Amino acid sequence: MCILIDPILEIDIRLISDGKETLVDCLSRQIRLAIQNDRLKPGFKMPSTRSLANSLGVSRNTIIASYDNLAIEGYIETLVGDGTYVTNASENLTENSRPFPQKLSAHIKEYWRVENQTRELAPYPDLKYSFKVGSPDVSLFPFEKWRKYVSAGSRQLNQLAKAHWTPQGILALREAVAQHISLMRAVASNANEILICNGAQQALNLIATILVRTGKTKVAMEFPYYFMARDVFSAAGADIVPINVDSEGIVVSDIPLDTNIIYVTPSHQFPLGIAMSAKRRLALLDLAMRKDMLIIEDDYDSDFRLSGPPIDALKTQDNNGVVFYVGTFSKNLLPELRIGYLLAPSWSLPSLTAAKFQSDWHTPTQTQMTLASFITSGELRKHIRKMQKIYSARYFALKKALSIHCSGFLTLLPIRTGLHATATLIDVIDAKDLASTAANHDIAIRALTDFCAGEALPNAIVFGFGCINTDDISAAIAVLGKILLSKYKLREI
Repeated sequence: MCILIDPILEIDIRLISDGKETLVDCLSRQIRLAIQNDRLKPGFKMPSTRSLANSLGVSRNTIIASYDNLAIEGYIETLVGDGTYVTNASENLTENSRPFPQKLSAHIKEYWRVENQTRELAPYPDLKYSFKVGSPDVSLFPFEKWRKYVSAGSRQLNQLAKAHWTPQGILALREAVAQHISLMRAVASNANEILICNGAQQALNLIATILVRTGKTKVAMEFPYYFMARDVFSAAGADIVPINVDSEGIVVSDIPLDTNIIYVTPSHQFPLGIAMSAKRRLALLDLAMRKDMLIIEDDYDSDFRLSGPPIDALKTQDNNGVVFYVGTFSKNLLPELRIGYLLAPSWSLPSLTAAKFQSDWHTPTQTQMTLASFITSGELRKHIRKMQKIYSARYFALKKALSIHCSGFLTLLPIRTGLHATATLIDVIDAKDLASTAANHDIAIRALTDFCAGEALPNAIVFGFGCINTDDISAAIAVLGKILLSKYKLREI
């Protein structure tokens, strides 16, 4: 007898009576294997013996005997009046928990075999005062207005199904992005030069895909660097060259002349926050033009100007097609939106678009249409204006509080845009130790070393002010000042 299917368990049960194995043993073995292979997970409620017997066309006694075997082995347990469940203990009983032969890992590229090659920051602790870096205040996002545009896009689903999508992004959104960066960042562009991506991270991945030659491409990066960008180019096989940052930005004179690509965050250097000077920008563009180098400008949070005159994007001054301009809507809208864009030199667009198509075909069309409508209606600009005032107030509250409560203990580096600022500490204070102590007092802050590995890093704390209320900043910094005074006895220094 051969019974092939079991729609109740959604696994292929084959009961074969061939004299070598009883039906009870055959069924027990296959259910056991399904549990071991994680097909039936801990907590899964098994079918009743009667329903499973009817489904398989066998006697109920066969099912009962099989369940008894599995219960004895610890794979399932029956709760009186409730049913039979896969046990949590089954996780420790799997025969497949044996380690794979070491030689199989040789199939993985060397970069990915190295532990912690790519890092993910641990979540900030849920404390009363959170200076979380890299996150906007989503509680102030106009969700009701956003939902209106989402609903409008949903009503067009029939049209979307018939529409011709493109890996470059729908024309309406590319036109909206061109309008947005022209207004906000003084970057002249047209829709044909823009590629819509799933976040800025994908834009960097696409650039690395088409430009990096393993073992041959040299990428100069600001140091301290944005580790997610560093990891993208390292994984692609590039040779990463760290270039120090001073008060004017990346030190152009330190860039090796055989560099192929230069990665910079010129408007708000991550993580120090320094804005690149006009003189340094011209020097960087001149070097790239003379030595046939390419520049990647990551303009991740520069829509929020906090003080001083507007800072134009580096791309604004690019007259030679050497700058790849990367932008995102994660800071000025929602991180969960996962939409970014890449304004690339025209000579690179066909290759980038092909790489995008190979990667994921295209960014979800309905989301693109929703965002396009949100931008062209003026809602994005309105939201940015509102949040610019709020973030500016928070930054100046932080600056004032640090000068009152922590003067002489740390120095806040100047910034002109963005959602975070960095403060260097005097030598007797260890940034990681201070962050740990602050957490015990309900304050979430992070040391600079949490964002970038390497020697010769400044001893500093990075303060994000996107998610903390203005009124809470002074109170939090007052507590931090007391910690400094008591823990490090700074009055005596």
